[in-house]
Amino acid sequence: MPFFNINEMKTKRDKTAPGMAASIAGEFMKVGVMTYEDEIGPPPHFHPNEEQFILVLEGKLRMVLDDEVKNIGPGDLVHVPRNVAHTVRAVNGPARFFTAKHPVGNGELSQDYNLAPNADELKVTVDIYHSNIEGEVINKFYQAHEDEYDAAIINPAGYSSGHPTLAAAITQVDYPTIEVHISNPAARGNVSQIAPSCKGVITGFGLFGYYVAIKAIKNIIA
Repeated sequence: MPFFNINEMKTKRDKTAPGMAASIAGEFMKVGVMTYEDEIGPPPHFHPNEEQFILVLEGKLRMVLDDEVKNIGPGDLVHVPRNVAHTVRAVNGPARFFTAKHPVGNGELSQDYNLAPNADELKVTVDIYHSNIEGEVINKFYQAHEDEYDAAIINPAGYSSGHPTLAAAITQVDYPTIEVHISNPAARGNVSQIAPSCKGVITGFGLFGYYVAIKAIKNIIA
């Protein structure tokens, strides 16, 4: 039957996150509707053999894709290329989105699902903080100084240049900071002005770069 109603599709527990999934497979592609409760989503992962599209139907998602972090809502469409680390998480309530993947494989949406390396095996405690406001990021650095944090990892994204106050704050705290970029900004002709204030810089290795940064920090503070 070529006609389907997404509100009548049979759902089942998603294998990759504590959410619900309804999916249909065709000859060359597979599609599905995912539903996540507030603050729920899969861990960072990538698809070596599949490309994916995500269309938000209801609610809001926080999307991490390559070097970008963005809140997306109904009508927003995202293309996830192969081998690009990414994750989504429902924010401010439940969220529902439509997804399409190619090739079809065995028809399961979770077939080509590969976890990005994480810090759990390194036995460290990580405090994750995100803000699009420079002053809030600077305050977090100073607060971490007061709270005697051991180190910091920063992906400055758009703050990589033209923000000397942030660079100064990194210099003033008494713990090491490592700058990480999921892609390689130098390949796009961008030079980070934050880098001279950091202990080191890791670029171009996807989310694995954060894992490398944590290992480097463990070595520095050992």
